[in-house]
Amino acid sequence: MLFVLVAVAILAAITIAAMSPLWYGQTSSTASSSLSSSMQSVTPSGTLLSLSGTIPLPSTQGRIDHMTVDLGRRLLFVAGYGNNSVGMVDLKSGRLVGSIGGLSNPQGVVWVPEAGRLFVSNAGDGTVNVYDGNSLAPTGKITLSGDADNLRYDSSSRFLYVGYGSGGIAAINTTTNSVTTVRALSSHPESFQVQAAGKTVFVNVPPSNLIATFDKVTGTSISNRSMTGSNFPMALDEAGGRLYVATRSPSELRVLDTSTPSLRSVANVTIAGDPDDIFFDAAHGLVYVSCGGGFLDVIRQVDANHYSIVQTIATGAGARTSLWVPELGSLYVAVPAGFSQQAKILIFSFGLPGASSTSSSSSSSSTSTTLAPIPTSATLSVAPTRGPSGLLVTLTGSGYYPGARYQVCVGGYGNASCGFEYTSADYLTTIDEFAFMGSFTADSAGNIPAGTRMAIPDLFGRGYSVGVVRDGESVFFTSANFTVVSPTISVGVVRVLSGGQVTLTGSGYAPSTTYTACMVPVGTVDCGYTGDREETPPGYHLGTFTTDANGNIPPGTVVTIPIQPPGQNAIGAFSLSGGFILLSEAQFTIYAG
Repeated sequence: MLFVLVAVAILAAITIAAMSPLWYGQTSSTASSSLSSSMQSVTPSGTLLSLSGTIPLPSTQGRIDHMTVDLGRRLLFVAGYGNNSVGMVDLKSGRLVGSIGGLSNPQGVVWVPEAGRLFVSNAGDGTVNVYDGNSLAPTGKITLSGDADNLRYDSSSRFLYVGYGSGGIAAINTTTNSVTTVRALSSHPESFQVQAAGKTVFVNVPPSNLIATFDKVTGTSISNRSMTGSNFPMALDEAGGRLYVATRSPSELRVLDTSTPSLRSVANVTIAGDPDDIFFDAAHGLVYVSCGGGFLDVIRQVDANHYSIVQTIATGAGARTSLWVPELGSLYVAVPAGFSQQAKILIFSFGLPGASSTSSSSSSSSTSTTLAPIPTSATLSVAPTRGPSGLLVTLTGSGYYPGARYQVCVGGYGNASCGFEYTSADYLTTIDEFAFMGSFTADSAGNIPAGTRMAIPDLFGRGYSVGVVRDGESVFFTSANFTVVSPTISVGVVRVLSGGQVTLTGSGYAPSTTYTACMVPVGTVDCGYTGDREETPPGYHLGTFTTDANGNIPPGTVVTIPIQPPGQNAIGAFSLSGGFILLSEAQFTIYAG
């Protein structure tokens, strides 16, 4: 009976030649036809990526997710989210040679050579399926709470980490297929990276606007780092101390310094839209970002703190996922099926200038950029010159280089660079992520384009300097002053019954903007933040409110006071994005009924 069950499981999971054309696929040469000839490169070696092969994925429909490779057999495994299957591509022959079916929206896939097993995570049912490396027969299944997503293997511990559910990273022992530790997170994690020699796991948590870090062995929290812009993909240069994070709004590559507890930002580079995979190529000093907008960006590391795009290669709509395999010197990009076009894998390699591909050429197919030059006499004006965080201000100015792109950020009043200093109980750091406002490209006359508007970031009420810098740098070459004005909040009473309700009133907020209301101990500037500022007591979330068109708290905004012992407290208005920028507070005394 056991033999029969195993046989049935194998037949259900693996499609072979007699049952499906996917086993052998359709014979196709890996030779390419035409990629845009306008690609340029300024890499030190003079090399550039070129399309060296195309592998069709017949019968593959819908979204394609992540990939892994078995180097011993030269097999590329491709998660077919839309097909509920994992495709097996023979890199030697350039063909799709098999398929593992019966999955539930597979997202992550990892080959673990030490265990000789393939692990596949499923978004649909929250499971991680385990397959024998030789027969690809199912050998186990780990069930999580839901939406099993990215996978990362740590060869030093032989643990496989998986992000899942509404907020968690589980460590799976790849020898026993059992969950050993779980780290809870505030919301669903996206890409994450595990240090090989170190102890830290870095996790993108975009719903909470955070990068969370924790100990990979104990699961204990190390810190949280606030982010903006929907941070999804991530890559780690552990030896160089750099973390690469791509955001989708705006589309940027952000380079962070892992040697500082605050993950200090050292560079920002504008990239194509909808980034989903990043890889760092240490041998060539390059960063690869594959983007669903249909482009692959190649970014050169000038040095640890300076980066510039050297290639933008047209790939195909929805080609979000990729895999860099340094042992093969190739980058594999998955292109999903589109209108009258089947899905395929594009293979990019070095040393083949002039190679072509099936991608069509257009005016946006390729660019080459460097850091924007520094103007000698640029001006900047901000209007209005004062207001609350979140306020949209209009920027004007002239004297910039025509067509050059510049960043706008905020520094402490009188400072000459982005960011402001924050002193915690243990260290002094510069927080610059919160200070980023946006970017602009000067028009043909060297002016800031008419109608350029940006929001003042979440900051404490005081004076600041809004400055213009080059991409990847932080030193202002021109700036203007702006005062962040604290809004008002009132509960209308001085004594509140424990468990009772109060009505909030106030004005001076950014119009039509959502804020968090928290009850906090008097003098506390955090509301439930668990990162750098753990030395302050947490607050109680009471709810949110959205201001009207005039920046007022809407009439009838009521919150309930939690059951607490008698004593002095305060209700504060906090920025929604981080929960730790206190904008204003109203003090009161809780009394027992």
